[in-house]
Amino acid sequence: MVLVSFAPLFILFAIRGTPVLPDTCTWGISLTLIFLPLAILLRGLSKAWKESSDQTLQIGTIENNSSHLLAYLFATMLPFYRSSLDTWRDLIALATALTIIILVFWHLRLHYVNFFLAALNYRIFTVYPSPNDQTRFGRRSSFIVITKNSFLAENNTIKTKRLTDTVYWESNE
Repeated sequence: MVLVSFAPLFILFAIRGTPVLPDTCTWGISLTLIFLPLAILLRGLSKAWKESSDQTLQIGTIENNSSHLLAYLFATMLPFYRSSLDTWRDLIALATALTIIILVFWHLRLHYVNFFLAALNYRIFTVYPSPNDQTRFGRRSSFIVITKNSFLAENNTIKTKRLTDTVYWESNE
């Protein structure tokens, strides 16, 4: 999910180009970095959707993660858009910075921040479990819910599909 979230950056890279690489290489690299992770993600989502049974999760408190999308835009898109790509050294520095940001996103569990989900009107919430969660899937730690709903009600239950150990997709939209 992390590389898919950087697709707008790869699009900007392809449009801007660099004198170091021919345009065909720039576009080839960019399109590969856009569509290969997207294909892998869609395959994983499809597999998880087919194999995962519906799980009812108890909602405790909720944190709306809309601000994470703004942090993503300002932390990654603007600095990279303004960076120079005129030499190999510039490209290597850009790739290194991108790698560091990807690792930080992964470590901070921000891998779900995704421009395409936002464009498709999905919302991302961090849900903290209810202390009295008695379902068989009761959780002790927070989890992420991807939903088209504008809000989630505290102390309610939601029907989800489990994508990973910490990411769930609301299935009764």
